[in-house]
Amino acid sequence: YKRHIAQLKEENDRLIRGGDGAVPPGLQGQVLVVNSKYNFVILDIPPKSMLTANVTLIVQREDQLVGKVKVTEVRREEHFAVADILPDWQQINIQPASGDFVFY
Repeated sequence: YKRHIAQLKEENDRLIRGGDGAVPPGLQGQVLVVNSKYNFVILDIPPKSMLTANVTLIVQREDQLVGKVKVTEVRREEHFAVADILPDWQQINIQPASGDFVFY
């Protein structure tokens, strides 16, 4: 039991440091679509992105914080991801036409 916990802790630490399979710091994507009614966005992500579900991304417009989103689904083949808008973090409305982008 204790060995299993130690292995999980090592794996967690490795992922946080950016080991294999972790989302690399600086990952960027573009906001393509915003659905205000159901509170989610569709993101354009890089072709070889290591992005996974449950990752929280910051949404920014130029040098202004817009808010945060939490990834719910990643479609690497189509180069997009779906993410829920986190209302507690939203400073202004997310807008694809304004050049909003996400990063980790």
